Order: sequence, then C-alpha cells, then structure tokens
Amino acid sequence: MNKKDMFNEVVASGIGKLPYVGWVFSGIYSSVKAEKEAERIDKFFEVIAIELERLDSELTTALKTAKHDDEYLTMLIEKVCRKVEREAREMKRRNFQKLFLNSILNGVNAHSFNQFDFFTETLDDLNEINVEMLVLLYDQDDLTPISRIRNRRSNDPYFILASINKLRNFGFLETYSGDVHLGARDNALHDNVKLSKLGKEFSKFCLI
Repeated sequence: MNKKDMFNEVVASGIGKLPYVGWVFSGIYSSVKAEKEAERIDKFFEVIAIELERLDSELTTALKTAKHDDEYLTMLIEKVCRKVEREAREMKRRNFQKLFLNSILNGVNAHSFNQFDFFTETLDDLNEINVEMLVLLYDQDDLTPISRIRNRRSNDPYFILASINKLRNFGFLETYSGDVHLGARDNALHDNVKLSKLGKEFSKFCLI
C-alpha cells in the first residue's frame, strides 16, 4: 500500500469513528473520493487531447519538435495529476490544462523543468480570487491603485490587500507606494501595483 492509499484509509477510518453516522460518512468519502479523482483525471486528459487535435500545423510542428526528457516529463505528469485529482474547482483544473499543454509544447527537460515546477506549485497555491486578480491586471499597462481593485467574491479591502500581498510574495507584482497620508489611514491600501515580468509570463502560460 502506497502513502496515498494509507492516507485515504486513515481518513476513512477516522471518519468511521464519528458516532451514529460515521460508518455512512466513511463509505461515502471512500467511494466519492475515488470516483471524483478518476473522473477529474479522465476529463483532464480528454480536454488536452481535444486541444491537441485542434492545433494548427505550426503548433503541431512545435509539439513534434519539442525536446522532452522522459524522466522530467514523467515527474511533471505525476505532479500535475496529483494536483488535478484533488482539485474540485473547475476553473483551476482548466488552468492546469493550459499549464500542461504549454509545457509539452515547449518541451519538458532539465532546462525547463524548474520553471514548470514553480508554475505548477504556485498555481496549486492560488485561490480563485488570486487568479481573477492576475487576469484583471494582465492587460493593465498602467499602475492600478489597490484601493480601486474590486472582486465579486469579497468587498473587504483587507481581503483584497491580503490577496495582493500573496501575489507579491510570489514575485508576480511590482508595487509602488503612493502618497503618505497623515492620520488613521492605512497607506498600504493606497499602494499601486502592476504585473511583473514573471507575473505576465505566469499568467500567459497558465491563465490567459
């Protein structure tokens, strides 16, 4: 039994200890988890296959001439599959499809793997608000005040600020301080941001 199977068995066993309903929940967890994971992986590669068939001759040539290293390609496939099988959000699964497709078109080898690996881990760590912010800022060449950024999922300015700080920690944003205001105002909300070169590369590779 591998580590994943052991983990799933421990979780199912733990759920089974819940009084009255544990045995029901345990059975549901095991069956639904296995079914959903298989369904997500199957759909993932089904979409990839459709996209490859739709590629024009130029991209088809790129696919055929891409330089792959079997060991690094296998590592990427395993890593992406692990992310996809537990990702319930459809939008994020589409992002992983784009990442994987662009990876195999560019060639997965010792030279390119570090970047693809970073993109894979980072994408896994982003939530839907982070992704929407990157898409929003992608076409913005000018600086955007943080205080003017809106998101349909949250109106809390500090939630927006937390998301901005997360993207900045990944190196995806350039931040410029605004005017310093006296009084009880939080100057961080008046900073201005734009996508960094890395942020644009990531967004184009995985999101746009």
